[in-house]
Amino acid sequence: MKLLLENWRRYLTEDWRDTSWETDDEKVTIEDVVDYLGNETVDVNVLELSQQLPPLPTRDAERVAAASLEYPVIVVKSGGQYRFVLDGNHRLQKAIDEKVTIVDVIDYLSAQEPIDINVLEFTRHILPGGVPAWDYDPERVAATSLEYPIIIVKSATVKISDTIITAREGQYRHVLDGNHRLQKAINEGVESIKAKILDLDNPETPEVFKKMFGGLGGAE
Repeated sequence: MKLLLENWRRYLTEDWRDTSWETDDEKVTIEDVVDYLGNETVDVNVLELSQQLPPLPTRDAERVAAASLEYPVIVVKSGGQYRFVLDGNHRLQKAIDEKVTIVDVIDYLSAQEPIDINVLEFTRHILPGGVPAWDYDPERVAATSLEYPIIIVKSATVKISDTIITAREGQYRHVLDGNHRLQKAINEGVESIKAKILDLDNPETPEVFKKMFGGLGGAE
């Protein structure tokens, strides 16, 4: 059983509907694995799981949308690390699509030191709210603190529908968090503002962020 699971790609049958793994003298089905694991489940952080896995083979958007998160996924783990999803790729993809929050991004960037961004130069290309005259709340802008860095998405590539557009390397795309802080910096004539950068072209950036925020994730 251990050998079959660790070398699953070699023995996986071509028909995904018949989820089984075979060698010359053994065959294991997904039912065998489910019976072996029993009914006990554990809660796994979606972001942590997706960071360790290869891109999910989920190309059917309707199947992802129809998947039920009521049923657990089965994940193979070895050497203290998650290796691949044995069953439930579409359920996991649905969880990824529905579960990304700004807290996830802040946690991911927690070890990154903020950099100083020139407000005037930055807003020549990226405006707070994404438009020249966004309908912001003046009281909220006045009350916000410039002590906390804004989060900027950076990418040399952007995907719009099915079209991939490549721009100059390292281009800032949009403000993911901190539009009101940026607006306050503009209003007060502040020269620079602290920022953290979510670089979608960095191979270490989680695939879920690349897919969610406009980069080129490894799976559609």
